[in-house]
Amino acid sequence: MYINTKHLQILDVIKRNSSFTIKDISQLLNMSTQHAKAYIEDIYSELFNSSSKTLKSEEIIECIFFSKNAKNKLRAVQIFTKNQNIFYMLFLLGKYKHFKLAEISKELGITTRNLNNYSQDIKNILDFFKLNIETSNRGIDLIGSSENINQFKFYLYYKFLVEKDYLPKKLRDGFLYFDKIQNFKKVRKDIQKLIKILNSKNIIYSEFVLLSLYMAYRTSNSNEQIKNLSLEKSLKYKPEKLAFDIFNRSIIFLKNSIFKDISNETLHGIFMNSDCSNTPKNFLSIKTDDYIKHILPLFKNYLGESVNPDFPTILTSFIFYCKIKDVMFIDDSSFINLNLSHLVNSNFLKLTKDIQKILPTFSFLEILTLWYAYNEKEEQKENNILVFKYLNHSIIDTLIKEIYKKHNIKINDFVNIKNLNNYLKINKVDNLILIENIKISKKNIPFKNLFIPIVNYKKYN
Repeated sequence: MYINTKHLQILDVIKRNSSFTIKDISQLLNMSTQHAKAYIEDIYSELFNSSSKTLKSEEIIECIFFSKNAKNKLRAVQIFTKNQNIFYMLFLLGKYKHFKLAEISKELGITTRNLNNYSQDIKNILDFFKLNIETSNRGIDLIGSSENINQFKFYLYYKFLVEKDYLPKKLRDGFLYFDKIQNFKKVRKDIQKLIKILNSKNIIYSEFVLLSLYMAYRTSNSNEQIKNLSLEKSLKYKPEKLAFDIFNRSIIFLKNSIFKDISNETLHGIFMNSDCSNTPKNFLSIKTDDYIKHILPLFKNYLGESVNPDFPTILTSFIFYCKIKDVMFIDDSSFINLNLSHLVNSNFLKLTKDIQKILPTFSFLEILTLWYAYNEKEEQKENNILVFKYLNHSIIDTLIKEIYKKHNIKINDFVNIKNLNNYLKINKVDNLILIENIKISKKNIPFKNLFIPIVNYKKYN
């Protein structure tokens, strides 16, 4: 038996949604019920050191739900998947430009023969970035321009940040060890300020995008650094639709922030209006209009004809994101952190399956975001504050409306958990409202942990 990332994901689903059946788990994680059953049997065997053959599925789930210290036990024996082996090797290539196969073989506990079997997979991924590998007396060398290598490193970091919660400890430690950030508090603070200036609510994981750009380009040897860039020369990086005052404020901020020492080419990524930041030309050839033409009617089929004007823009961002997930094999399971106990009473899963026929890498989180973004936005004002961690900014206004409809709680503002302390220093707050599994240490202020208000729309004919 081998415990991997999928086992940890299923464990979290069970721990957060004890009423879920095998069918619910399989639908949520897009796998067959047979595979889901095999995974929960593995989890049970590892936790209790005994077979579950005599137990029914619901009994196994109940035992897992009440188990103690389960996640630490599974993490202790978690192994690398094939995908994680491949990307660990790719990370070493991106970081050092070469590695010795014998050393990696010993480090990962895999024969060099098996590692050689990954060479075609590695070449296929590198091909998207116009990179290649060659064998030399040093071992395996990464061949390509510095620009393409930095672009490749950006996506490696981005993949790591999206997946980090379920990666094996060795893989997480490897990334953090090789790329230590001296003043992470300052980095995070500057990134949050930049997000606010850009109002980048349609970017998927905007904080991850900017942190990945910073990590990939901060060691650049380029003489053209942002701090030395004149406003006049910076105009060539300005997106056509970005207002000049926002662009000007962004440049001034960047020249005095943690981004000041990285190369000008990073600006291409910072000002892109989607997760295709610094996207290779392979991705730019995507005909998003074709996808929108097929996906939009699916939402109309469930929700009716009233469309939020911003919906096509938000949908375009997710289309690019799903293509990036496909190329980089990104396993985004952030939706597991949501309280999804009302899932079985909604049409979310049916809509998800319909869209996955068009874009297989669409996950429940994308559907959730788009579902709320489809509707017209409406502000609510009251004394309760929504605290969030993983939610995309583009859905929050509509989500606030649904919280009022489902729970009769009006919300007048929202804040990321990372900024909560500063927010409370300058704002009076009566209650904190949560719909994600977030630990709140503020004992002097009440908080309510609600089920996420999944809309139970009837199918529209």
